[in-house]
Amino acid sequence: MIKLLVLSGLGVLAGCATTYDVVQVGPETYQVSAVGAPHRGGLAGAQHRALEAANKKCESLGKAITVRNVDSGYGFFFPASHAVVTFTCT
Repeated sequence: MIKLLVLSGLGVLAGCATTYDVVQVGPETYQVSAVGAPHRGGLAGAQHRALEAANKKCESLGKAITVRNVDSGYGFFFPASHAVVTFTCT
């Protein structure tokens, strides 16, 4: 059974791993976030999935990634970790 938790308007499936869409937040600057439950790699898994998505975005533009920031933490209400990667494609 999968429980759905809605937090700040974002649907997060507890017990799973989710990578959200890459969004442009400035000129050539993007962000992507990912969530990972402990059995899906936890914090390291969330960071890995977010960085994979960031790399794919830059590759699709024929450019190289430059990571500007990785913000990560642990869930408060459920045992999933999250990572937010801010990057540019140059």
